[in-house]
Amino acid sequence: VVATDAFGDPALVRFAHGRGQVVTCAYPLELLLADVADGHGPADPSWGVYAGLAELAGVREEAGARHPELTCGSLRGARGGLLVVTNHGDAPVGAPLRLPAGAAAVTEVRAAGLRPHGGERVELAPHDVLVLTWDE
Repeated sequence: VVATDAFGDPALVRFAHGRGQVVTCAYPLELLLADVADGHGPADPSWGVYAGLAELAGVREEAGARHPELTCGSLRGARGGLLVVTNHGDAPVGAPLRLPAGAAAVTEVRAAGLRPHGGERVELAPHDVLVLTWDE
């Protein structure tokens, strides 16, 4: 049992067998969220279910920042990579940054121009977008 409902009954169950796993939810999560205003908004912890399932499946982008208000997308090529981080919230967000091993010369691409990114965190203003590039 991974999670229980308000009555203490199993709501999310994981079963491992051999090399595989099955996760079963007792509730129609997507349908329930569809009826919630701002269902994937800042006060909604459902993002943790999706993040947990991705982690359980071994799916993890090599680059990203984990925070409920942030979405990330990355591309990687022979010479390096690019990461786009978007803050969908109304408040500033700071989050740990994850880049692939060997990433070097990390650069921020902003409207004001290019500048080196020298940290292990990203900081985004409300509704801001940050583009990072790196060399391998």
